[in-house]
Amino acid sequence: MSARATLLALAPPARRWSGRLAALFAAWALGLELATGAGFIAAVATPPGAILLVLAGLAALLAAAAAPFSAGPRSDRAARGLALAGAGLLLLAPPLSLALRETRTLQVIEGQPLPPGALPGLPPLRVGDLRLAGGGPFPLSKTVAVPLLLPDGAAVEVGLFPPARLAGWRLAVFQFGYAPALEWRDGAGRPLAAGYVMLGTLPRTEEEGRLVEWLPEPNVMMGVGTFPPKVEELIAAPGGALHLHLRLEEATLGGARRALAAPDGWRWAMDGRPADPTFAVELFEGPARRFAGTVRGGETVRLPGGQVTVARGVRLWAELQAVRDPFVELFLAGGLLVAAGGLAGLVALATRLAARRRAA
Repeated sequence: MSARATLLALAPPARRWSGRLAALFAAWALGLELATGAGFIAAVATPPGAILLVLAGLAALLAAAAAPFSAGPRSDRAARGLALAGAGLLLLAPPLSLALRETRTLQVIEGQPLPPGALPGLPPLRVGDLRLAGGGPFPLSKTVAVPLLLPDGAAVEVGLFPPARLAGWRLAVFQFGYAPALEWRDGAGRPLAAGYVMLGTLPRTEEEGRLVEWLPEPNVMMGVGTFPPKVEELIAAPGGALHLHLRLEEATLGGARRALAAPDGWRWAMDGRPADPTFAVELFEGPARRFAGTVRGGETVRLPGGQVTVARGVRLWAELQAVRDPFVELFLAGGLLVAAGGLAGLVALATRLAARRRAA
């Protein structure tokens, strides 16, 4: 039997089984949702869900390959082939994407140079000044934009949505925060900690967490995955005996003085970058608190056995979510093919109806 004859023989059962397997996946996803509340993505990620979608997609592609050789007008064959090919790609793309996509996170601070390969394939970059705004692409959302400056002077702006494309990666802002610069020295002038501190990002043990009376977490979300910025951090000195707790108490945002550590302080986070900050400082030696006081940006506070200097300005940091997934294009191509097949089918139907009216 020739290849053409084999395709024509397999096409009808392939079309039937593609629909049946897709229906079985829908039933599987619905049952999983009712039983566990897992959702569509979890259903695709399970072995039964992935197998059903892959088999349904391959069956649709097999039927699409036979469409040009089947009987009927050329326009009908083209429409059927496009629709089946698109359906096959739409069914194949989700399991392939979940299995093979690469997801990473990248934390950046304003002014930071990123060396080549900060993400595989990424060119050398410099982080520009973050832009905050109280409105976004959707109602009740906010805007956080991170410009990434390329060596040729061009800039790629990474926001909340849609993701920006760079070197095969899709980049989107996941969260942002404040990064004051400080210098902590002991009594002999030796540095204990220096540089920009991205508030809310340092890991800590359960024992360290009990040292501080932390601010309660606000139950709000300010955008697509962007929670209000943290305003405090616990910094451990080498050796682990000394800990410095730094909290951004007040700052001027958008020309108004705001209490950022207040329960509703998150309301002002999108009004602009903090200026003239005031920090609460606590020093712990072991479990004992040795000092509690305040320091303004640009000033130095004396501690028992040392001192802390906080810079006048506060930079912004952002965590970028980076996804490299070639199967997104596969999904989009499937959608376009289905739309093209549907349009071609409508044109063919309209042409036949017009021809019948003329004949009558």
